[in-house]
Amino acid sequence: MTPSTRPVTGLDARLFGARGDGVTDSLPAITAAIAAAVAEGGGLVLLAAGTYLVSDEIKLPSGIGLAGAGQTATTILLAEDAPAAACVVTNQGNTRVAHTAPDRDIVVRDLTLDGNCWNRPDAVVQEPSRSCLAFACVEDSRIENITVRNGLLHGIDISASVYNDATLTYAPGPSRNITIDNATAIDTRVDDGITTHHSEFVTIQNSQAIKTSAHAVLWTQQGIEVDEGSRDIVVQNCYVYGWAKGFQVKGHVTSRPATRVILRDCTVDHCSLGFDIDWQGTEPDTNGARLASDVILDNCRTRDLSQVVPGYWPELYSLFVRGYDGVTVNDLLIEDTPTGGGIYVGKAASNVSLNRIVAENSYSDLTDTVRPLLWYAADVGNFHQAHDVLTRTPINGPIVWVASGTTGQLKDLHLSYIRGSATTAAAATHAVVLAASLSGFSVDRVLASGYSGNITAAGSDGSVDTTDTAYTGPIAPAAWEALTLPTGWTGQVRYCKLGADVTVLLTAVTPPSGVTGTVNIAQLPQGCWPAFEIPLTVQRSDGSTTTGATWISASGLIRGAFTSATTTSYRAVTTFPASA
Repeated sequence: MTPSTRPVTGLDARLFGARGDGVTDSLPAITAAIAAAVAEGGGLVLLAAGTYLVSDEIKLPSGIGLAGAGQTATTILLAEDAPAAACVVTNQGNTRVAHTAPDRDIVVRDLTLDGNCWNRPDAVVQEPSRSCLAFACVEDSRIENITVRNGLLHGIDISASVYNDATLTYAPGPSRNITIDNATAIDTRVDDGITTHHSEFVTIQNSQAIKTSAHAVLWTQQGIEVDEGSRDIVVQNCYVYGWAKGFQVKGHVTSRPATRVILRDCTVDHCSLGFDIDWQGTEPDTNGARLASDVILDNCRTRDLSQVVPGYWPELYSLFVRGYDGVTVNDLLIEDTPTGGGIYVGKAASNVSLNRIVAENSYSDLTDTVRPLLWYAADVGNFHQAHDVLTRTPINGPIVWVASGTTGQLKDLHLSYIRGSATTAAAATHAVVLAASLSGFSVDRVLASGYSGNITAAGSDGSVDTTDTAYTGPIAPAAWEALTLPTGWTGQVRYCKLGADVTVLLTAVTPPSGVTGTVNIAQLPQGCWPAFEIPLTVQRSDGSTTTGATWISASGLIRGAFTSATTTSYRAVTTFPASA
């Protein structure tokens, strides 16, 4: 059932004098309808098809919903002379003063909110203000089937009672348990399409942010942003087009960064930067915990990163990671960006795991043939792995590059299954360039063509699988030790201990026919055991991938669970600190 045809019951604002003629100020009538709904114990205020001009923001108290006749049928238009701080719609408790008393159970659906930003003067005011729709200290509420356009600051802003971008503390009165479903944000003047600030348990799904060519793009503008103080945010099945940055997870330098964020099934199209995970603040390192942490990208895509933004970097990155710890990327597809589309990891970013990165029709027309698809910058942090990186079409530079300035900084880098080919212009370089003398690294399976060599490494504290990899540099393959497989099994299980860290590598491991149930595959020696059970992500020879069916126990046993007889071979790699 479409939003415009599903049955609804509530108070029709026309009964209170609202006129959808685009001329008459309907704010008094809509406010009266809201008051009547409150008197009846709550419910919906209905706006029939038409354009409703309002001279100031509409305030919704707890238990009240605002519903139109459909996104293309009902519009609320903010007047040109509305107050500078006015939103189109907000909650009753949004007083722009810090508090912790939330509004609850608010619904906004089936309409368009127009902030009329191009005809209104801008001014610096206390936020959250100037957006088409702002929820400030709101709980258990929904936004669905709406379009927001021409927001002065944001399209949709889910925030606490006030902003706090000056300290590392959370702002009082967070919004929580908010769902945004099927929202479209079009053309903001200053900032983002859809954003969250100092809020928690927010889901943004089935939504899109579009920046048209009618107005210039500013480098501060993101399509969908998870900003300072946000935590436990899920963004799924969303699309962004035309902004400076597609999706951003961040905190300002002086504010608490967003944490525990999942971006799933999201696409960036025609932006300057695809996914930006960025915090440049200083960690207090309280109890060893990192503030900027725990971001997952799963099954995401960038294409045609060609937006030119004045004052912004000329590089066109699909993924940019700075300052965050614990970033996991699974299945990132980079398409149709011949002058860019690469991945940058820098400024103290640590524990970044990249799994199944595919680039196609990208990085082929760069004039700088030393710029890599995957770049670990000079100021990067520790503990990184990249597994299954593929360039389906030739690229004009290395596949992986570790900058020389990382000497003495980056510890424990593990690369595996790096595949691709070079253009003629990049033939003088290597597929994998470890320009720094690293403290602990491993490289397994570089399968590349068109380069002068597969690997070049400056340092000696590392290992390379020499059975299938050409390499240059003073590296030590002997660091790997083989483990014994059960009778009838083929392949290799090897481990490498560098300092306190253990890397385990399974290559072409194949059980004999008829093996079912849980079996012991190999045993790590004491001193190389993990502190707790480690699940392995296994790539099978048939192309499938599973996680958790093979694991390393706290006693160093590598085990696998087989539900049916199989002779499929599989491979996996993991790194963990050995238990004391």
